[in-house]
Amino acid sequence: MKKVILAALALVPALAFANPGAYVQAQAGVNWIDSGTSAVSSFTGFVGGVGIGYLWGDSTINYGLEADSLWYPNSTTSYQGVNLKVNGYNISLLGVLKYTDCATGFVAFAKAGAAYVNQDVTASGLLTGTGTGNQVAPEGDLGVGYMFNPNWELDLTGNYVYTDNTNTGNNANLMLGLAYHFA
Repeated sequence: MKKVILAALALVPALAFANPGAYVQAQAGVNWIDSGTSAVSSFTGFVGGVGIGYLWGDSTINYGLEADSLWYPNSTTSYQGVNLKVNGYNISLLGVLKYTDCATGFVAFAKAGAAYVNQDVTASGLLTGTGTGNQVAPEGDLGVGYMFNPNWELDLTGNYVYTDNTNTGNNANLMLGLAYHFA
């Protein structure tokens, strides 16, 4: 019986393949916001998000579209007695290119598109005040992952949103994600 179970487990990577079709995902990780001002260090905090997408292609190479939203509440930094806090979110529309090695379940992907960025900044301490910035900015993602079976995928994604820093800060996120592909 043990040999049958071990043989079945050994076949799991061979069963993992890229799934054209719809998928949903959830992600969580760490957020860095570059204020664009050399005197103020980067803001750091938590990031979480959800997304939906659709892939076309074959069992190895997929391409598609994805819409997602990331939230980064209470990213913080301090500068000369002033505590700064950013609450923000991005809503993105991205093109996706994805490679899946059917023999191992290894996944690599790249995403590019645009994000609507909204950030609210609150200052406390020696200075107090609030401000809001909104901008549409280019976004790029790179990631690797593993497909456990044709439906479930675990990913590690690096995400960057490049802003002009006049209203919002550049966002960099490192996230662990779980995706479900509807087969």
